Amino acid sequence: MADAVTTSMAMAVAEVPSLPKGDAAKQKERSGQAERRQRRNIASVPTPSRAGRFSSGTPLEERSGQQQQQQQRCQPESLEDVLRRKGVDEAWSALEEMQRKGVTCDKYSVSRLLMKTVGDARSRLNAPRVYRGIGLVERFIEAQPTDVDEVLFNALLDTCCRLKDLPRLEAIAYRMKELKVTPSPVTLGILVKTYGRAGDSQKVLQLWTDMDQQRRSANAVTYGCMIDACVKCGHLSKALEIFAEMKQEGKHKNTILYTTLIKGCGLEKDLPKA
Repeated sequence: MADAVTTSMAMAVAEVPSLPKGDAAKQKERSGQAERRQRRNIASVPTPSRAGRFSSGTPLEERSGQQQQQQQRCQPESLEDVLRRKGVDEAWSALEEMQRKGVTCDKYSVSRLLMKTVGDARSRLNAPRVYRGIGLVERFIEAQPTDVDEVLFNALLDTCCRLKDLPRLEAIAYRMKELKVTPSPVTLGILVKTYGRAGDSQKVLQLWTDMDQQRRSANAVTYGCMIDACVKCGHLSKALEIFAEMKQEGKHKNTILYTTLIKGCGLEKDLPKA
């Protein structure tokens, strides 16, 4: 640094124009002024010190940390972050704000948010909260129709089943069909369970027949929903028939199924079958 200062000073002195010999004093004074100006210019340049500080006194590491914090403040929280840190109500408000601003969201976060809302209710649902969630999920489907799947629709259908809101469930199932979203065995289980609770045996049997592809790949849970629906509708013979099919496929090893069938036999006072 000292060599650079000396060189710069020498260049500044060299730039001073020569004067007649009688003006030697003025020439010396001008040289001194040029030298002082050069010293001030060099002193104004920020130079790092041993502590990694600029002349302003702010460490490099501190400046970097401040910039990162500022960037984080500028980035909006994801729906998952809001749900984890602030709860379902704040998460629904965040989704509503995102929709108002036209910001897209992923279907997985929306599905988890709805299932979390229903799960938090445990034995008794908070109907206003749940219906608010249903409305925002339906708005998500309308805004991003190409970014939906059966998992999201199953979450909606299951929520309506818990609310015993059959008209809303049917409207959602129809919208699922319109968007050509392929239902899964879980979808079949939710639908037959809902209609079984409503006592609509005709719809239960129709769904079980029409959704042949889903029935063939159904697991014990879906079969259990169907057997329970048949028992609730008073169709014990159909429940036993389905149970026999399960035994043939090796899917009958479930104590809940036996309990449901025993209950059905008790309701019909058919002790020999029990």
